[in-house]
Order: sequence, then C-alpha cells, then structure tokens
Amino acid sequence: MIQTEKLSKERSMHSLVSETKKLDEERTAIKKEISELEAQKSSFMAEANAYNHAKAAIDSEA
Repeated sequence: MIQTEKLSKERSMHSLVSETKKLDEERTAIKKEISELEAQKSSFMAEANAYNHAKAAIDSEA
C-alpha cells in the first residue's frame, strides 16, 4: 500500500517536473521573441522619428 502511494507520488512529481521544464523553455522562447520585437520596434520608431524630422524640415522651408 505504502509502496503504491510512493510510486504514484513519484510519477506525479516526475510529471510536474517535466511540465515545469517545458514551461521554462516556453518562457525563455517568449522572452527572446519579446526582445526581438522590442528591437524591431525601436528601429521602426527611430526611422519614423527621422522621417518626421525630415518632413518638418521640408515643411518649414515651404
């Protein structure tokens, strides 16, 4: 009886450890994706800012 309970708890623990590992890997991948998107956003914002400055300069000359 006790041996069966022990085996059941060990299986549950193994399952939880596996799930935790899987979720950690997913979290790491999501963090990497967020970082890449933030870099793209920063680049886009810099380009938009440069465009706006250039447009303002042109508009002020007209």
